[in-house]
Amino acid sequence: MAEGVDPRRRIFLDLSAELPNHWRDLGRQLNVTDSELDTINANHDGNVKEKCYQMLLKWNQKSATPILDDLAKALCKIDRRDLVELVTPKDIPIEEEGAPSQGVKRERDHSEAGNEVSIFFIRMMFCH
Repeated sequence: MAEGVDPRRRIFLDLSAELPNHWRDLGRQLNVTDSELDTINANHDGNVKEKCYQMLLKWNQKSATPILDDLAKALCKIDRRDLVELVTPKDIPIEEEGAPSQGVKRERDHSEAGNEVSIFFIRMMFCH
Protein backbone atom coordinates (compact mmCIF):
# COMPACT_ATOMS: atom_id res chain seq x y z
CA MET A 1 0.00 0.00 0.00
CA ALA A 2 1.30 3.44 -0.86
CA GLU A 3 2.68 5.74 1.81
CA GLY A 4 0.31 8.40 3.02
CA VAL A 5 -2.83 6.31 2.54
CA ASP A 6 -5.44 7.08 5.19
CA PRO A 7 -5.28 4.19 7.70
CA ARG A 8 -9.08 4.06 7.83
CA ARG A 9 -9.31 3.53 4.04
CA ARG A 10 -6.65 0.84 4.30
CA ILE A 11 -8.80 -0.91 6.93
CA PHE A 12 -11.80 -0.62 4.62
CA LEU A 13 -9.84 -2.18 1.75
CA ASP A 14 -8.69 -5.05 3.96
CA LEU A 15 -12.20 -5.69 5.27
CA SER A 16 -13.67 -5.54 1.77
CA ALA A 17 -11.53 -8.49 0.74
CA GLU A 18 -12.82 -10.52 3.70
CA LEU A 19 -16.56 -9.77 3.64
CA PRO A 20 -17.96 -10.81 0.27
CA ASN A 21 -21.02 -12.54 1.75
CA HIS A 22 -21.58 -10.19 4.69
CA TRP A 23 -21.31 -6.66 3.36
CA ARG A 24 -25.08 -5.96 3.54
CA ASP A 25 -25.35 -7.36 7.06
CA LEU A 26 -22.43 -5.23 8.19
CA GLY A 27 -23.93 -2.18 6.50
CA ARG A 28 -27.20 -2.67 8.35
CA GLN A 29 -25.35 -2.96 11.66
CA LEU A 30 -23.63 0.34 10.82
CA ASN A 31 -27.01 1.99 10.08
CA VAL A 32 -26.48 2.25 6.34
CA THR A 33 -30.04 2.20 4.99
CA ASP A 34 -31.41 -0.51 2.71
CA SER A 35 -31.92 2.16 0.06
CA GLU A 36 -28.24 3.13 0.25
CA LEU A 37 -27.23 -0.54 0.16
CA ASP A 38 -29.45 -1.10 -2.90
CA THR A 39 -27.84 1.87 -4.66
CA ILE A 40 -24.36 0.56 -3.89
CA ASN A 41 -25.40 -2.89 -5.11
CA ALA A 42 -26.74 -1.51 -8.39
CA ASN A 43 -23.77 0.79 -9.01
CA HIS A 44 -21.18 -1.95 -8.50
CA ASP A 45 -22.90 -5.00 -9.96
CA GLY A 46 -20.66 -8.03 -9.94
CA ASN A 47 -17.89 -6.51 -7.80
CA VAL A 48 -18.65 -7.57 -4.23
CA LYS A 49 -15.36 -6.28 -2.86
CA GLU A 50 -16.14 -2.81 -4.22
CA LYS A 51 -19.67 -2.98 -2.81
CA CYS A 52 -18.28 -3.58 0.65
CA TYR A 53 -15.70 -0.82 0.27
CA GLN A 54 -18.32 1.67 -0.92
CA MET A 55 -20.64 0.70 1.93
CA LEU A 56 -17.85 1.37 4.45
CA LEU A 57 -17.10 4.72 2.80
CA LYS A 58 -20.83 5.59 2.98
CA TRP A 59 -20.90 4.76 6.70
CA ASN A 60 -17.73 6.77 7.28
CA GLN A 61 -19.19 9.70 5.36
CA LYS A 62 -22.65 9.78 6.92
CA SER A 63 -21.78 9.05 10.54
CA ALA A 64 -21.30 12.08 12.75
CA THR A 65 -18.45 10.33 14.55
CA PRO A 66 -17.46 7.16 12.70
CA ILE A 67 -15.22 5.38 15.16
CA LEU A 68 -13.54 2.06 14.71
CA ASP A 69 -15.10 0.80 17.96
CA ASP A 70 -18.48 0.84 16.21
CA LEU A 71 -17.07 -1.06 13.27
CA ALA A 72 -15.52 -3.68 15.57
CA LYS A 73 -18.81 -4.11 17.44
CA ALA A 74 -20.71 -4.45 14.15
CA LEU A 75 -18.30 -7.17 13.02
CA CYS A 76 -19.02 -9.05 16.24
CA LYS A 77 -22.76 -8.72 15.68
CA ILE A 78 -22.48 -10.41 12.30
CA ASP A 79 -20.31 -13.16 13.78
CA ARG A 80 -17.08 -12.01 12.16
CA ARG A 81 -15.02 -11.72 15.34
CA ASP A 82 -12.09 -13.02 13.32
CA LEU A 83 -11.87 -9.64 11.58
CA VAL A 84 -11.83 -7.42 14.66
CA GLU A 85 -8.03 -7.24 14.64
CA LEU A 86 -8.16 -5.72 11.13
CA VAL A 87 -10.04 -2.81 12.66
CA THR A 88 -7.45 -2.32 15.39
CA PRO A 89 -4.12 -2.32 13.54
CA LYS A 90 -0.81 -1.51 15.19
CA ASP A 91 -0.32 1.73 13.25
CA ILE A 92 -3.43 3.40 14.67
CA PRO A 93 -2.45 5.48 17.72
CA ILE A 94 -3.03 3.86 21.08
CA GLU A 95 -5.63 5.62 23.18
CA GLU A 96 -3.86 7.24 26.10
CA GLU A 97 -5.52 8.15 29.36
CA GLY A 98 -6.57 11.76 29.24
CA ALA A 99 -5.98 11.95 25.47
CA PRO A 100 -8.77 12.45 22.96
CA SER A 101 -10.30 9.11 21.98
CA GLN A 102 -9.40 7.64 18.61
CA GLY A 103 -11.86 4.83 19.24
CA VAL A 104 -9.07 2.26 19.45
CA LYS A 105 -7.39 0.76 22.47
CA ARG A 106 -4.31 -1.44 22.12
CA GLU A 107 -1.74 -2.84 24.44
CA ARG A 108 1.81 -1.55 23.99
CA ASP A 109 3.36 -5.05 24.02
CA HIS A 110 4.36 -5.69 20.38
CA SER A 111 5.95 -9.10 20.92
CA GLU A 112 4.36 -12.01 19.08
CA ALA A 113 2.90 -13.48 22.29
CA GLY A 114 1.90 -10.02 23.49
CA ASN A 115 0.17 -9.34 20.18
CA GLU A 116 -1.88 -12.53 20.52
CA VAL A 117 -2.91 -11.49 24.03
CA SER A 118 -3.77 -7.99 22.79
CA ILE A 119 -5.93 -9.39 20.01
CA PHE A 120 -7.70 -11.62 22.53
CA PHE A 121 -8.46 -8.64 24.78
CA ILE A 122 -9.53 -6.51 21.83
CA ARG A 123 -12.01 -9.19 20.77
CA MET A 124 -13.27 -9.55 24.34
CA MET A 125 -13.67 -5.78 24.68
CA PHE A 126 -15.76 -5.41 21.53
CA CYS A 127 -17.60 -8.72 21.26
CA HIS A 128 -19.21 -9.00 24.68
